[in-house]
Amino acid sequence: MAPAPVLAMIAWASIQGTAAVAAQPAPAPAGSHFDQAINLRGGGNRPASDLGPECRGMIAVEPDHRLQWEAERGPLSISIESRADTTLVVRGPDGRIHCIDDVSGLNPVIAFQSPSSGTYDIWMGVYGGAAASSGQLRVTGGYIVCPGDRRCPR
Repeated sequence: MAPAPVLAMIAWASIQGTAAVAAQPAPAPAGSHFDQAINLRGGGNRPASDLGPECRGMIAVEPDHRLQWEAERGPLSISIESRADTTLVVRGPDGRIHCIDDVSGLNPVIAFQSPSSGTYDIWMGVYGGAAASSGQLRVTGGYIVCPGDRRCPR
């Protein structure tokens, strides 16, 4: 059996039952970037504040997605685009919890200028006691992007 391809950019798996993987041969050309989105449903019965006092909304017990990132890809942004009022919780490879609420309207985005290599656990939270909501998880590498295709200030 042939070995699995090197996932130089990103590999992510949904805990919700579907998976998406994108690969690019290593090394990637200088100045290249990555931008991929996947639909998901977020929310749950667990207060996001269980993971950190600054976290808001309701999340699932387990992460909605796991992202495997390689630091040499450069800056990393993780965002949710939804019509609902959503929050975003990310546990980085170092175990630190990053939480954010409204950045672009009601859409959250977390930007890592110098991300570490490793696994990022991602939860889409729902704010205001709403039931599960649908949205789009967007992962961008090589440059930072805000929801709505606007570049974030650096």
